[in-house]
Amino acid sequence: MGSDIKAIYSKGSSKKLAQDSSNKLRRNNRKEVLSDRIRQRMWHDNKEAKTKTISWSQAKEYCSTLAHGGYSNWYLPSMTELEGIIDFTKSSPAIKKGFVHTATSSYWSSSENINKPNSYWI
Repeated sequence: MGSDIKAIYSKGSSKKLAQDSSNKLRRNNRKEVLSDRIRQRMWHDNKEAKTKTISWSQAKEYCSTLAHGGYSNWYLPSMTELEGIIDFTKSSPAIKKGFVHTATSSYWSSSENINKPNSYWI
């Protein structure tokens, strides 16, 4: 089973970012990342993030070995962390303003589905 992996982040610092006051995300177009200073998260957002279709285990490996935007401490976010970028007033995709490379399919999370062993929330 594969799914698009589109949102991954690190706790790296960010500089020279233009603020998006509507949702507190700041985008760095040169590095292709968004920074959420309130939650202290950084989100990967480039063309590959929109188009890469991989399995959960591949997504986890991809994140752990990713070097992007000058950062190398990326990882697959939990379901709770992904909820921080949801815009409940939007659909297809229901993601906050600032993300450029998004699609309407699901996002992998690192959160295990306790109702279905060896399954992960998307």
